[in-house]
Amino acid sequence: KKICDNGLAEDVRKKEIPNQRLWGGTGIAAAARLLKNKSWKETALAGIEKTMDEMRGDGFFPYHPYAESFDLPKGAQGITPFYHSRHISFILYILEMTDTPPARYQDKLVRALDALLSLIAPIGRKPLLLESKRWYWHGHYEVASFPFDIYALIKGWKITGDIRYRDHALLLLSGLLKHQTNKGFLEATLERVENFQCSIFWTAHTAWLARLEDELKELPPVPEISFIPWRKIGAGDVLKIETGNWSIIIRQKTEPVTVNWGAGVGGAQLISVCGRLNNQWQEYIDNNHTDAWGGTAEGNWIFLPLHFGFVHYLKSFWRANKKELWRGLYYLRVEIEAGKLRAAWHLIVAHYLKTLAAVILRPFATQWGDAQLLEETKNVYRFRVRPSNREKNMAPEAFLERTYTIMPEVIKIQDRVLTETPMRRLVWRKISSATAISIREGNARPDQKTGLWFSAKNYKIKKREIVFFPRETKQEIIVSYEIKRAGSELTSI
Repeated sequence: KKICDNGLAEDVRKKEIPNQRLWGGTGIAAAARLLKNKSWKETALAGIEKTMDEMRGDGFFPYHPYAESFDLPKGAQGITPFYHSRHISFILYILEMTDTPPARYQDKLVRALDALLSLIAPIGRKPLLLESKRWYWHGHYEVASFPFDIYALIKGWKITGDIRYRDHALLLLSGLLKHQTNKGFLEATLERVENFQCSIFWTAHTAWLARLEDELKELPPVPEISFIPWRKIGAGDVLKIETGNWSIIIRQKTEPVTVNWGAGVGGAQLISVCGRLNNQWQEYIDNNHTDAWGGTAEGNWIFLPLHFGFVHYLKSFWRANKKELWRGLYYLRVEIEAGKLRAAWHLIVAHYLKTLAAVILRPFATQWGDAQLLEETKNVYRFRVRPSNREKNMAPEAFLERTYTIMPEVIKIQDRVLTETPMRRLVWRKISSATAISIREGNARPDQKTGLWFSAKNYKIKKREIVFFPRETKQEIIVSYEIKRAGSELTSI
């Protein structure tokens, strides 16, 4: 009673971070049920109301809706696959503890559940490229959030009858079990990386599955996602397209990115492409969370204008990141004191050395920009992207038009890059699984002063990128490529 009255009740009503507020709400709701305290019940429901008001129209909850008011970067206001399902799970548990019918919030809960589906690739992973609390993670994916995902999806299935939620829950449960060690602990990833939290913390999350004892007995024995011929999930900046052969996640928009916060990958980028062959799913995109800051996501275009105020850009970088660099030193100290020297070394390399190199080499990129959906048919999606820097300042007079054509055996992609001012260089980051790559001139007019067109002689093919050197001309470059469902090596051009 003292805990609930002296601090917890106020946090549940006013705590600025939604998932923390709701977590407190689960405790006070359980106490209200146990002690039949009406005031605590009203407090728990007030926490839900505040969180629902903060929910975005596309069903996502911002990690920190008021980040800038609490001296955090705007990137902390972005979406968070790691925490997203906690909001749903905590809300559903509070409703259960307070005997409140879920129908009261069903529309928003369904939107939140569908948003969760849009994050899940059929290989049983949620790509960390979508995570705004980026400093927590050092790898490609995490399963530490799966217990909350499973709880939310199973409860959502029981409330709505939608078997998509059940099937995805089963998929994640199968993946979760693969990450249990011989000693019984849960590891967040099987990769050789050191994430910020520890296996004790992650293992404790699985206690939430004990609340599903009866529901888990009703699950079918084999994890198999139910697919219909064509389905689009998501109405906001995350778009998931599913067919019988493909599952594709595209990120349209993202928030500003700093060295620690912000997902940093938008601009109609492919976050995940999974192809199905003989009832097995294969991932065709290889992106690490460090690609968010570095501007090195597969398929990204990097722009370096010919006339570029580098000193001004460095000042802008320092203004946006000076506090974050100091916070990075704190994270480094925590890892060293915990004896996690490999994690400390990663911080030194990824958060300092690579950070400085990326600032110098990649000032503007499409992955930091926002995409506008220009055309949408059953199998064609065409976007227009204005590249920007990490702080969301737009590149001068440069655009990308990207078209995805999804066919049963292949995804055809066309990138049409247009620049109206001379560029020192343009860089296209290759997609590792791309084949049939072709480059051609567009139909842009030649520069009036020089009369020059873009020439194929002005590019250099490297292992992971193609670099263009169009210094003297306005131009249009068209790069076409394919991702074949069976998978193949990158062809030479």
